[in-house]
Amino acid sequence: MMKSGVYQIINKVTGKFYVGRSMNVYSRMKGHKRRLKRDAHRDKNGIRTHLQNAWNKYGEGAFIFQPIDFFETKEEQILAEQEVIDTFWESGLLYNKSNSANSGTGPCSEETKRKISKKLKGRTLPEEQKQKIRKSNIGKNKGKKHTKEARRKISEFQNGKSKRRHICPHCGFEGGGGAMKRWHFDNCKVKNDK
Repeated sequence: MMKSGVYQIINKVTGKFYVGRSMNVYSRMKGHKRRLKRDAHRDKNGIRTHLQNAWNKYGEGAFIFQPIDFFETKEEQILAEQEVIDTFWESGLLYNKSNSANSGTGPCSEETKRKISKKLKGRTLPEEQKQKIRKSNIGKNKGKKHTKEARRKISEFQNGKSKRRHICPHCGFEGGGGAMKRWHFDNCKVKNDK
């Protein structure tokens, strides 16, 4: 049984979650739980994490620990974790302190990117989590005006010059990677409100 991969710790009350990776996700999740129970989940500077604060507020019963997906190499794990972070960073639903999953291992190969993209295609979040994400985003884009830079990027994207960023056709939200297309486009609150 493959144990290395990417995992999440979900707050069932708020829909917020922590995403991480490990060569043994089950062992890592147990380690998180032990530290959370002891009020010892701290960052490198000894400061209590956002996850620890939420644990203290909502209690152990409010959290689910679960693997997201399994990968053979560390490179694949980093890319998959980064894809989740890129998708949800702007939403404010992550307990993660950093918006980077890369720990100095360098960029992933094109072959690895293709493998991960194929493996993640069609994967969906639990309906309960989708509803909490939609609820948290209500009203965020109303009356929002794009800056000149954002308009330039939208124009480049529409002209096919930019391959790295994606702009939602429903609400205009801009994001990167295939995760933007897979998760945001189909679940956009503006699209679903029509």
